[in-house]
Amino acid sequence: MAIEDSVAVITFAASKDASLSLDAVSELADHLDTAGAPMGEVSVVMLTGTDGRFVADVNRDELARRSEGEEVSGDPRAWNRVVEALRSLPQPTVAAIDGPASGGGCLLALACTFRIGSERSVFGPVELDFGIVGTDSSADLVRVVGATTSAELLLTRRKVDGPTAKQIGLISEVLPSDGFDAQARRWCQSIAALPAATVFAVKQAVAGSTSASRDDILATLPPTSQIPAFR
Repeated sequence: MAIEDSVAVITFAASKDASLSLDAVSELADHLDTAGAPMGEVSVVMLTGTDGRFVADVNRDELARRSEGEEVSGDPRAWNRVVEALRSLPQPTVAAIDGPASGGGCLLALACTFRIGSERSVFGPVELDFGIVGTDSSADLVRVVGATTSAELLLTRRKVDGPTAKQIGLISEVLPSDGFDAQARRWCQSIAALPAATVFAVKQAVAGSTSASRDDILATLPPTSQIPAFR
């Protein structure tokens, strides 16, 4: 994890065929706890991958062994810890996806406050039999794209590319693959440039976890001329 200009970046480095073990998910949960702690230093938390990939899918063989009563290393509640952290962190979380996000990777992205993709991003499928997070994943999908589109994506197992994902509201922005990491960081930094109190208040307000009013949030904003525009 690296912190720069009030943005904490957690980067997954994995080979093309790698899957995400419980040990790795447990490590992610620990990183999220660490990222959320220095509220004076971190205003936005970004999750990203390397080499045109996001977060690998869960290790399904490991899940199968667990379901049969076999012990595996790692925290059995690691996936729940990660999803709970993504929702409860005071900082907005951004899934920066340059490539495929399916299975567990897609569920993690849905739990984030924002998702940004690239020209080569592919989202889905979100699988009905993916039992590690349960119905929360469906609720996240409905929150992001609405009930009708969610039902279609779940039942048809359709994959969507970056431009289509933006059209249906699944992601906020499509960035070029060339220089994606640097552009994604700038996207996050344009949010982090706002007063931290504003960023945290908006995250809490839209999550329904606070009764902050419009006036409460506006009171934390700098003069209009100082508010950065997204580029």
